[in-house]
Amino acid sequence: MDVAAELLAAQEAYLANVPPWRTVARASAFIGAASKLLVLMPTTSGSREGNVSFNLELIQKQYDDATEWLEANGGGGGAGDNAVGTAANGGQPTRIVRASFVRFRD
Repeated sequence: MDVAAELLAAQEAYLANVPPWRTVARASAFIGAASKLLVLMPTTSGSREGNVSFNLELIQKQYDDATEWLEANGGGGGAGDNAVGTAANGGQPTRIVRASFVRFRD
């Protein structure tokens, strides 16, 4: 998936799961989308025709709020990179590593 498509998917997931989170699944989906947006979105972008700025601090605050909500409402491991840890792994976030053969050569 190219960066533009990944950014668009993250934006759609972010907007589909904005607060208030009433389920662990929605909060987890929001956290995943917000973390991708924080990594992929530029703070400013522009050209000769105009400039635009993005408020990443707001996304970061919503990310922090969602993480706190998830911890307080029983979110458990298994939801991906941003999953709340379980007792089995010492409360650490679950990490999933996926191999990609997109740029694989013989």
